[in-house]
Amino acid sequence: MTIKTIKITFLLTAFLALGFGSSFAQGHSGNQTVNIWHKLSLTFDGPQTNELATPNPFSDFRADAIFISPSNKRYLVPGFYAADANAQNTHAQAGNKWQVLFSPNEVGVWRYSMSFVTGENIASLPFTTKQTAHSDSAGYFDKKQGQFTVVNSTIKLDNKDFRTKGKLEYVNKPFLQFSGNLEFFLKAGANSPEVLLGFTGFDNTPQTVTIRSM
Repeated sequence: MTIKTIKITFLLTAFLALGFGSSFAQGHSGNQTVNIWHKLSLTFDGPQTNELATPNPFSDFRADAIFISPSNKRYLVPGFYAADANAQNTHAQAGNKWQVLFSPNEVGVWRYSMSFVTGENIASLPFTTKQTAHSDSAGYFDKKQGQFTVVNSTIKLDNKDFRTKGKLEYVNKPFLQFSGNLEFFLKAGANSPEVLLGFTGFDNTPQTVTIRSM
């Protein structure tokens, strides 16, 4: 996997998975409800470990979710080691939580199935080879299945919240387009300071930005 591929995969995954607002925690098979385009958060109990452990939770364990939409479309979304699942507030470096984030784009009943495998540097292998001899089941939530129901957004359509419009997508035109209401997103500004990855869900993200004049 090239550096370019890794960067593209990360950005696409972050954009789709981080989503916006709303979630439900601890993954289970009960039918939960989430608004369309809102963030769905699944949290699973795995082995107790820490960021510097060997085997390492970032490189030697791999969690993936397959989400199946009401129209039978499949989305493969990578999970991640989340320490205590609240590190943005606790700054924890140890714990037993793994999470998957996803923004569903269809109304109706969705299904998901989990894969949780372990092996040396398993996290860096392409998706198509992760279940080869390089990996073994890590137990815990491996092969766990569940479902959830997606409903139309309860946010008023005239609200400026982007969750009423859908995900921004490149459609081979000068501007990105919302996949929900098909509006184009007209962005203005100098992007200064640049905060592409400035997300409150990331540990150590500043709550405020100070701009100093030269």
